[in-house]
Amino acid sequence: MGGLKWSDGLANAARELCNDNGASGNVDHIGSDGGKVSHRVKRYSKFSECLGESITYGENSGENAILKLYVDDGVPRRGNRKLLLGRGL
Repeated sequence: MGGLKWSDGLANAARELCNDNGASGNVDHIGSDGGKVSHRVKRYSKFSECLGESITYGENSGENAILKLYVDDGVPRRGNRKLLLGRGL
C-alpha cells in the first residue's frame, strides 16, 4: 500500500460529517440529509477510487483513534480494521 496523501476534498467531506453529527448528536455514517460517504466525497472532490469511511468518537488523540479503529471492538466483521489494513470490506 502506498503512503498517505492529503486531500482537501476528503478533509472537507469528513468535516461536513463531523459538523453534522456534532450538531445532531448522531454517531452514524449517514448525514442528516440522508447522504452517505460517497455523496459527501462527490460534493468536494473528483475522487473515483473505491472508498470507505471509518469514524470514531471520544478519543483525545489521533493515535488513540487509530488504535480504537484497529481493535474494532464490538464490530463483528471488523470493517474498520480491514479498511485500515487496505483489505476492503
